[in-house]
Formats: sequence, C-alpha cells, structure tokens
Amino acid sequence: MAKPEANLVLTGYSGTGKSTVGRILAARWQWKFVDINAILEERENCRLARLVQVRGQEYVDRKEEELIAGIAAGRQLVVAAGARTLLSERNFLNLKQNGVLIGLTAEPGIILLRTCAPWKDRTALLKSKEVLQTIRQVIKERESFSRKPDYTIDTSELTPEQVAEKIEALLVVSKKE
Repeated sequence: MAKPEANLVLTGYSGTGKSTVGRILAARWQWKFVDINAILEERENCRLARLVQVRGQEYVDRKEEELIAGIAAGRQLVVAAGARTLLSERNFLNLKQNGVLIGLTAEPGIILLRTCAPWKDRTALLKSKEVLQTIRQVIKERESFSRKPDYTIDTSELTPEQVAEKIEALLVVSKKE
C-alpha cells in the first residue's frame, strides 16, 4: 500500500469524491483526515454557501488561507480542499511545500447526480435552471485560474475505492521516478 512521504491533498469541484476518497485513504494509512470546508463550517457555525452570502467570498477565502497555513505543516494528513482552494497562490504554496496535490474531476452530469442526491442539501447552484451549464462554466473559470495539482484523476466512472487505488498506484510510480 503506497503512501506519500508528505501529506496528500485532494482538490476538486463538489461531487468529485474528495471527502469520500480522503476518508478511505486516511483509514487505510491510519492517517488523519482533514476536510477544510467542514472545519470552516464548524468554526463559523454556518454552512459555507450561507457564510459567503453573509460575510462575502473574500472573508471565506481569508479564513481558508489562515486554516491551510496551520494545517500545511502537519504530518500524515489526508486533506480534502475545496475547488476554490488552489485559486490562492498562498494556499497552493502552503499545501505544496509538504504535500502531494491530486485534482479530482468529473463530468458535469455526474457532478449533478452526486450533489443532487435526495439526502444532500440543495445549494443555490443546484436550484438554478441552467445547472449543467453553470457547473461547466464554473469549472472552466476555475481551471484557468487555478494552480495545477501534481496529478489529476477523472472520477466520473470510478467508485471511491477505485479512485483510492488509482491514487496509490500513482504514488508508487512517482516514488520510482
């Protein structure tokens, strides 16, 4: 079972599997799982979507940068970071200094299915009429401004366990290089 020598950071759009895959890998490796968005929501006692509405995106981004600066120095962490995380150069540099960055992607239709399950909270995005077009647009905008992860995996047709196995296989190959 391959583990990185540094932390493992999973980034990507909502519904790509960051939290699910992160928990699987953390359990396999007996590492700590850290979900940036969940920690922010807990600290602020507010859902992120609501926090952005009330305090603004800049506030949320600043709080995320502060949190990541503290987490980045940790050891044996599997970190789930939101899709906006790598928009910040400070976040990118902090996470990269002690971590392997894996970007998880999925087709917009798959993202919609995964995030629109009956038990999930409905975000404003998923309530819009042109939801698939909105997902495509947001992904495209973020791709052009984001720093690039070390590896990218399309999770569209993979189970979370298959994604975890693929990550471990990438780590074995990268150690050989």
